Amino acid sequence: MLVGLGGGGGVGSATGGIYHYDPGTGKAYHVFLVGKHKLTVDSDINNGKLLIVGGGGGGGAHHGGGGGAGGALYHSSLSLSAGDYNVDIGKGGAGAIHGHGPANGTATYGENGHDSYLGPPSTPQGYTAYGGGGAFPLGRNGGSGITPLYYDNAPSTCNPYQGGGLPGGCGGGTGDEPGRPGGAATQTPMNGATGYGYAGQNATGPPTYNAGGGGGTGETSSTEGKGGNGRAFSNFPAALFSPFMPAAWTSEVAPQGYFGGGGGRGSEGNAATEQPGGVGGGGDGASGSNPGTVGNPGTEHTGGGGGGSSGFYADGGDGGPGIAILSYDADAPEESAGLMTVSTTANGTFINGNYTFYTFTSTGTFTVTQAAPDIRHPDGRPGNYVSIVTVGGGGSGGHHHGAGGGGGGCVYATGPGGDGVIDLRPAAGNGAITVKIGAGGPGGQGGNATNPGIPGQASRFGASSDPYYVIAHGGGGGGSHETPNFRSSGSRPYGFMSSWLTDDTAPPSYITTANGWWNPNVPGGSNDNGAGPRSGGSGGGAPWSMSRNPYVTNGTVPYSNGCDGPSPFPHYYGESGGFGTQKLAPGVSGFYGYGSPGGGRHDYPASINYGYGGGGSDYAGKREFFSNRPDNKQGSPARNVPNNFYGPGHPYYNTQHRLGAGGGGQHQHGPTAPGGDARPGSGGAGGSGGNASGYGNGGGGNRYWPDTSGSGSSGIMIIKVRSS
Repeated sequence: MLVGLGGGGGVGSATGGIYHYDPGTGKAYHVFLVGKHKLTVDSDINNGKLLIVGGGGGGGAHHGGGGGAGGALYHSSLSLSAGDYNVDIGKGGAGAIHGHGPANGTATYGENGHDSYLGPPSTPQGYTAYGGGGAFPLGRNGGSGITPLYYDNAPSTCNPYQGGGLPGGCGGGTGDEPGRPGGAATQTPMNGATGYGYAGQNATGPPTYNAGGGGGTGETSSTEGKGGNGRAFSNFPAALFSPFMPAAWTSEVAPQGYFGGGGGRGSEGNAATEQPGGVGGGGDGASGSNPGTVGNPGTEHTGGGGGGSSGFYADGGDGGPGIAILSYDADAPEESAGLMTVSTTANGTFINGNYTFYTFTSTGTFTVTQAAPDIRHPDGRPGNYVSIVTVGGGGSGGHHHGAGGGGGGCVYATGPGGDGVIDLRPAAGNGAITVKIGAGGPGGQGGNATNPGIPGQASRFGASSDPYYVIAHGGGGGGSHETPNFRSSGSRPYGFMSSWLTDDTAPPSYITTANGWWNPNVPGGSNDNGAGPRSGGSGGGAPWSMSRNPYVTNGTVPYSNGCDGPSPFPHYYGESGGFGTQKLAPGVSGFYGYGSPGGGRHDYPASINYGYGGGGSDYAGKREFFSNRPDNKQGSPARNVPNNFYGPGHPYYNTQHRLGAGGGGQHQHGPTAPGGDARPGSGGAGGSGGNASGYGNGGGGNRYWPDTSGSGSSGIMIIKVRSS
């Protein structure tokens, strides 16, 4: 199987991706969007053209820099021998998460974008467009002396006070500190294809202290803070693809075929210093001052970098997913649009117009017995493309002044018009796909002990090695009062976690060093702290009482983003809720995924005597998500499923169907707090440890240690298939 060699004439034929034939050019086009696919070349392709772009890097928080665009590879005379090729299009990196601690400077880096690949399983013979570099946030820490927490988005050698933009296909911009460099560009030529990528900008230093923009595939911008422009690839103008691509994409790609614009920087304070992203999908930097505005995301399917946020309490913009486009001389297709044949063990089936909805509320199977042709239907997608809406199980509430459990992470994988985005052609004839519905974290951990909540389990479509894999993380467990053995005279009657399927819960910590405390057999983290395994699709709430925890083990309870790392003594500032992991899930699961941190002391101007509410899926990336709630202990609400997923005639159309609400926390004294709003059901109420109802909602925390906490509710999955 030869890749990348120039060839002779003739016409080729292939299947895979979104197929488009243009009679004006006499060429076939295969467009591959975020996720994994299979390209099958039936007749050798010669003199083809290939463009592949990596996912854009996430923008910075705290007046942060812009994310770097995904690197680009372009081959002008590509030959592909008959056979099967892997295609994996990278999602954009998550925007930097603003600090949930007491000081500015506790934000994460923007995440690097993910690589895109087309070629045989042996990667040296293929084409890899590297993901863009993540942006660095505000470099200072407000004089607090507290080291920021950066999780795994930062390199291990990072100095948190002196970081630069991260390297990537195009480099990320850096925060507003003097002399900090932008990230280097790493894209290289490959197997006959030309590589394109430019570095991110440096910070300006005094007296302006402004952040730099992300690099683009066409340049590092000469305008301070602006994202670099993408390169024009004139063989792929937007008009060719406008019948089936989003309007925002068509506008950014334009007649010139721009891809890979860098993200612009966010505004510094009250000055209007924000800058736009580069042409070709770069996200604009946010305007305004504290509490801040979320950076704008890179445009979908351009590899554009995310824009930086303004203010201390807003997230950076997500990078845009990458893309691959293959074109070659071809005969006009003789096939018409068709349908794939499926069989399922779904718990319910509903037909609405041209689509069938398969609903799973318990684990089952979904089998593609025959694939459809690649010809598009009027909705712009071949019959092999499906939409999936799913949520993981909700976490249970904490016990004894317990915080609310987090809602399960949601994946709403559907296009703007409700069109399919997951390609199931690779599944045809390969047997049953497992549909696993995540269980809610069980409550009931009462008796003579103080125990944190238990994470919900993930809902999954397929296995992690499958091209069509989807995962919705389970919600984090709610934090508990002080120590797991506070009411147990030194014993720890907490054996349940060791039998729980911990490999099927969300990754509980994004710190990979010894500071990552979470252990399935020691759910309080360290031996003395009752924080609990709170990270999840949406994080569980922080426990009461912050004033006791820091003194238990010399100040080692974290103050930022849950039980994921220590806060240096003596800076015992209380805690925030668990980290929301869903956006960091792979592929479409992260790009179409939603989750939030859990609530905590520094999200509210309130008393310390609360077990805070669990996080929900309807997160807007700003502290106001927490502080504008009518009740500090209330669980966070769930996010609406896109209305176009159902369409007119479906029972859920116009009903604000929503999944993944947080559970309520509990005050030391006073009234109970409700769980977050969902439909159907809600998160469990705090106080008596109310059980969640509906799907993927977190359980409520309970007040008194002899009582029991509330269970999270199990997940659900709905698969939408073109059936007529």
